[in-house]
Amino acid sequence: MQRLLLVLGLWLMCSTTGFSADYLLQMETVGYKDVPLSEKDPKEELQQSLELFVKTDVPFYVKARDDKDAVLAKGILTVAENGKFSISLKYVHWIGTVDQEPEPSRNAEFIESTTLIALDESVPFAGSEGVTTFEGDAVIVRQSKFKQTLILKLKKIPATK
Repeated sequence: MQRLLLVLGLWLMCSTTGFSADYLLQMETVGYKDVPLSEKDPKEELQQSLELFVKTDVPFYVKARDDKDAVLAKGILTVAENGKFSISLKYVHWIGTVDQEPEPSRNAEFIESTTLIALDESVPFAGSEGVTTFEGDAVIVRQSKFKQTLILKLKKIPATK
């Protein structure tokens, strides 16, 4: 029942006269983590995906957790020229819970970006690549590489009269 009320509330909130243009914003992180340095051409895989509905000129905010990682994304989508959109985005990814505040010293990644994007286009907005050394009984050198991309899709929801 609570889920039905939430869906109904979101639907009513998004409805206006005529058609309401909602967009599905996908934020994906693709790459590999802690692969032995000796491995040539490691396979890149989807590491994380976040999807949210956004409207033009309405700020969005999301905070989510998956296993031990937490993500915070906030920003605004505006109409730009030539059928494109502009996304001003603040994105934070950190190890920990959503209740903990991210800190640069605690393995957190802070990204602030303004990106032009067209519908159904995949646009990179950040990335990182590095080598990590683990020491113990033996020195182990591992490599990691990540690329964050945005994908914007149009979703039309008929409004009620």
